[in-house]
Amino acid sequence: MDSQRRGYRPRHALVSTRVAGGFTPVTADELLAAWSIYAERAIELRDLRLWLAGLELRAAHAAGRQGVATAAAGELLRELSGSKRAASRQLSRLSQVQSLIEQRRVESHIDDGYFRNLRRRVPVPRRLARFLAGQGSRASIAAAVGHLLRCMYWRGPSCVSGGTAKAGELAESLGVSLRSIRRGRRELMAAGWLERIDTPQHVLNRHGAVMRVRSGGGIARRGLTPPRPHCGRILAPPKNQEQLRCHSRTRSEPRSPRKPGIQRERLRDRGFVEREFEDLVRSRTVVRCEASRLAVHACAQYAARLGTRSPMGLFRYLVGGRRWDRPAQRDEDAARAAASKPRSPGELTVVRVIMARDGSARAGPPGPGHPTGPPSTMGFACRLRPSPSGSPTLARRGGSRAAGSPHFAPAGSARA
Repeated sequence: MDSQRRGYRPRHALVSTRVAGGFTPVTADELLAAWSIYAERAIELRDLRLWLAGLELRAAHAAGRQGVATAAAGELLRELSGSKRAASRQLSRLSQVQSLIEQRRVESHIDDGYFRNLRRRVPVPRRLARFLAGQGSRASIAAAVGHLLRCMYWRGPSCVSGGTAKAGELAESLGVSLRSIRRGRRELMAAGWLERIDTPQHVLNRHGAVMRVRSGGGIARRGLTPPRPHCGRILAPPKNQEQLRCHSRTRSEPRSPRKPGIQRERLRDRGFVEREFEDLVRSRTVVRCEASRLAVHACAQYAARLGTRSPMGLFRYLVGGRRWDRPAQRDEDAARAAASKPRSPGELTVVRVIMARDGSARAGPPGPGHPTGPPSTMGFACRLRPSPSGSPTLARRGGSRAAGSPHFAPAGSARA
């Protein structure tokens, strides 16, 4: 019977007398006991990884290259497990974990269940033990323990790697979820520690997938996550390429440069500043009063005096933000002098319209509601134009508000 077992070679298995990187023999019940006390939360995940690092330390001691209780051994444990504990604390904690596992293995009876013959020795690849000690997660360690117990065997002097492992049975035997086993199996397959063999569907349904445990390549050291590739921001393309909302305009001739001198002359023009003041009143930026008018004139004088590249932009910035404290005393004096000049024909002005009973209208003296008095409902914004007789008359702006009176328009409809 023993000769038959020693001569058995599964078709899907890898048989070799030497394992790349070496191996360390661990009894199956010790391997399962280590996972059981972790599943019962008697130890933490870092303790389980420390025990896996102890397997490498045991193999190094057996090879005669490392002592078990030396400072170099503690440093090796720190390097393998990635822990920040001191070397002496690592050795002390490892001895405690090993005693707990041995006590559990001796005192408690571990049912074979899905894993057969727990008294045998399992050849654990040293590279796999170092990988799990340094980077192993709960799912990957559970999958590794299950596949080692199902797929790694001794056959005489040779090591046989290959066997069937059903994810549902592994999850039930190890006390983890099916999702964790599948995730851990994917991680080990991506790292090159497990190899899946093409299996017929009826074998998958009855026994599970045929897996091989590989010795893997080099050890992936811990390090920083590589930076992501730089991806510049780009606009999403339009849904309809044929009908674009905007079309690019090509200029045959370059745009003429701005002339700050022309803007300064406009800012010194009283008519232009008065039109700007009326626009500000209509937009409710300022109230209609003499102080606001002088403030707007002062901002215009300030922008004309100090504006170098864009005096008009400086003026819009001042009046839009109500920055009345910027103009100096000289700007206020110039604004007062400009505002006191007599209005010329064609300049926007505000007059009082007197309506007669016959429907005719005439211009009267400025009433209340304008810079010289309180608000009034009789004020209209008009333009004065010279008449043949020499006296100014009302110029028509838009339509009339009263029947038979086409000579005036309300102040809200007057524009510069």
